[in-house]
Amino acid sequence: MARGVTVELRAIGDGEPPGRDLGDLPVDLRAGRQLSPDARPASSPWAATVLAVVRWNDDTGANDATFVLIARS
Repeated sequence: MARGVTVELRAIGDGEPPGRDLGDLPVDLRAGRQLSPDARPASSPWAATVLAVVRWNDDTGANDATFVLIARS
């Protein structure tokens, strides 16, 4: 079980990252479940590339993973 899952979004390059309203975070996720927040751009122009840092706690302690997301047009 991943407990207290959060997501931090940062723009890479020009533009704004997607909106900060990522739903009901933090959230707890069971194994095999996915997190699919509906992150809409805060304003135009928005960043084509975003760094997403996901943080959570589980039986091993505090964890994080970083992803580079490319926006679809």
